[in-house]
Amino acid sequence: QGFAGAQMPSRFLDECDARRVATLFRATDLKNLAITLTRLVILNFRGFDELRLACVRRAKTLVAEAKTKPSDGAGVLWALAAAPPPALRFSCDAVDYRAFLVELWNAVAPAATGDRDASQLYQVWLSLTREGDALKNLWAPPATRWAATLMSLGQRSSRMQEDCSSVLRKIGFEHEAEVDLDGTGLTADAADVERRVAVEFDGPTHFLGDGAPTGRTLFKHRLVRALGWRLVAVNSFEWERMDAVRKETHLKE
Repeated sequence: QGFAGAQMPSRFLDECDARRVATLFRATDLKNLAITLTRLVILNFRGFDELRLACVRRAKTLVAEAKTKPSDGAGVLWALAAAPPPALRFSCDAVDYRAFLVELWNAVAPAATGDRDASQLYQVWLSLTREGDALKNLWAPPATRWAATLMSLGQRSSRMQEDCSSVLRKIGFEHEAEVDLDGTGLTADAADVERRVAVEFDGPTHFLGDGAPTGRTLFKHRLVRALGWRLVAVNSFEWERMDAVRKETHLKE
């Protein structure tokens, strides 16, 4: 459950009627709801406000089921947090939605077990407390342990990272690799900690078939910025087409 995703076109569901999708949730159990919402996040589905309202309408049922199936509840929470932020027209329903998030979090988070749940839920925690107006009355998670889990699952290295790192040093950008941002467990591939500049080298699995970033990737970018870091994202497809001179120019820009 990292931030990578499937190789599918971001416009796959552009023409889909969000209200029709939402009607399917009326009889969907929590596990299938979590799976469906996660897939829609990855594909950058643009109708999430309707899906949020569908969840609010079933709030009592979903919360009750989440108490007995916390892993599925964690999946639903992650998808709702990772989806594009609610539009302004959604504001009239925001109070009910925020109350639903608090109730679902308090039902799921204390019962979470396993690294996957911890990783997902700590991303949700960062979103609920750092993005926009922080929610109140949330059960406080074991931050140190969950952050360590998130960090351990998020660390990986690649040839591209090493190449980018080498070019960054060549142009005078001193940095550390695999930096834990503010002790949250959210890692940057490279970062200048003093200047709070984070660099992400987004490889092929961070993009859909048409070249658009996956919803997972966009969520991580949002969280990095929500922590107060300036983010520089390097696109692997563009990087591979550049010669040495262009790579230096690109990073300087």
